[in-house]
Amino acid sequence: MTLLLRLLLVLACSLALAACGGGDDEESSGSGGSGDTLSKAELIEKGDAVCKEGNERIAEIPDPQGLEDIATLAESTQAIATDLTADLRALKPPEEVKKPFDEFLALVQEGSDLLTPLRTAAEQGDEAKVRELLAEAEAINGRNDAPAREVGFKVCGVS
Repeated sequence: MTLLLRLLLVLACSLALAACGGGDDEESSGSGGSGDTLSKAELIEKGDAVCKEGNERIAEIPDPQGLEDIATLAESTQAIATDLTADLRALKPPEEVKKPFDEFLALVQEGSDLLTPLRTAAEQGDEAKVRELLAEAEAINGRNDAPAREVGFKVCGVS
C-alpha cells in the first residue's frame, strides 16, 4: 500500500474526528448539552474541546499497513465517531452560526457514513473501492473547512 493511500485512509478515518473530534461527559453535559442555546464563544470552546479529544483518540490508533488494518481502523474509528458526533449534536448553536454549524454536522455525518463501506471494501480486498471512498472522504474534508471556519472553530474541521 502506498504512503499516499495510508495518508488518505488516516484522513478518511479521522474525518469524523478531525471534523467532529471527541469529548467527555463533563464537556458535553454542561450548558448546551440539555437544550440550552450556547453563545458563539461557548460553542467554539466546547466544540473545539470535543474535536481536540477526538483527534487525540484517533492518534492512538496505529496507522494501517494493509487492507486488513484498514478494516480494523475503520471499525474502531466508527465506534469513536458515533460517540463524538453525538457530543457535537448535543451542542445548541446560537442563531448567528446555526446554518454553518448544521452544514458542518451534515458533512461530519457524510464522512462518518463512509466508514462502514470503507470497512466492507477493505474486508473484501477491494483496493479500488477503498481508494474511491478515500477520495470521497478527502473531498468532504475539503468542503468542511468553510462551515467550520464560519462557526469560528479553530480545531474542528480545520485542515
